[in-house]
Amino acid sequence: MEFRGGKMKIVPSERGKNVETVEWVPSITECDELLNENHVSLEVIEHERAVSALAVAMAKAIDERGGSIDVKVVLAASLLHDIGRSITHGPLHALEGAAILEEAGVSERVVACVRNHMGAGIGPEEALRLELPSGDYTPRTLEEMVVAHADNLIFGKERRTLDDILNKFEAKGLHDAAERIRSLHESLEEELGASIDDIGPS
Repeated sequence: MEFRGGKMKIVPSERGKNVETVEWVPSITECDELLNENHVSLEVIEHERAVSALAVAMAKAIDERGGSIDVKVVLAASLLHDIGRSITHGPLHALEGAAILEEAGVSERVVACVRNHMGAGIGPEEALRLELPSGDYTPRTLEEMVVAHADNLIFGKERRTLDDILNKFEAKGLHDAAERIRSLHESLEEELGASIDDIGPS
């Protein structure tokens, strides 16, 4: 028997039963249930699905090249990355989403993707300026980087180019953020061995 939330798994054995801790990486159906339970709007869900289509395509391409990436974590995290928008649409939505998923018992690897998905990450100084709790919200694992950058490249349900994103950030005077996004884009293209423009749905 396995229980939703993945906290334990009961395995029969010759001498009774063994109880094992299990990491819960939600399936597509379970992601839909979590989104519905938290009253996430259809508009946000459609955005998450568009982000997921690109993120999973990137993850599969990296995996096929022998990269160390968990496609299931990318799938779940990309489908859930904006679950915190059920509470706020401000910068805190990433932390609110992480808290919702932690409370539900979701894998910490998925939670970290959600917590660190904004832009190309938010460092401690920028976190203070944005009035976020003290911390470093920079994507570090490949899964976190793929989810964050797929979100950068999707506005609503539409795909954007890197130049679109950089121009938007530069116009707002966010030069450091623009440079971090450029660097993330280049790092992921190295992992992919291809242009991100050629990956996934357009």
